[in-house]
Amino acid sequence: MADQALSLLQVNQCMCRKTALGVSHFLFSDLAIICSMNKPANSFKTCARCGRVMTWRRKWAHQWEQIRYCSKRCSRARLRQTDHLLEKAIFSLLCSRSGTICPSEAARVVAPENWRDLMEPARCAGRRMAARGEVVFKQSGKTVDPSEFKGLVRLDQGPKFHEANPGDV
Repeated sequence: MADQALSLLQVNQCMCRKTALGVSHFLFSDLAIICSMNKPANSFKTCARCGRVMTWRRKWAHQWEQIRYCSKRCSRARLRQTDHLLEKAIFSLLCSRSGTICPSEAARVVAPENWRDLMEPARCAGRRMAARGEVVFKQSGKTVDPSEFKGLVRLDQGPKFHEANPGDV
């Protein structure tokens, strides 16, 4: 509570300084800097299901170390056998080629008939592998953030690809 009161005091002081300088609005970046004092050092995690980056939230403060999933949807879905098969397919396809692969190719290996249903799980498998450093997401030959890309994407070998063991995936 004392930390929270201190933060509110600092917010008020910052707002008063901004008003004195003639700035009519308060920047959220200022608030983020002030509130970051209460965050743990490792305020980012990767969701165990979808591979997206999660940021620390105040409601998770008392259980941050136990948080594994970014949402209730990911928590309910969990990892399935298909997810592990997709990771193995991505790994084997990248081993057999010198270039990049499309996530749809891994989906076609796992389920040739209804591979379209596995497109989002294939991207999720790629994001989990990217979080471990095994693959890199690319668009138009440039590396992109796996949590924020939009559109077509290709997967390439990452810095830790050769350290990965396909049996562990």
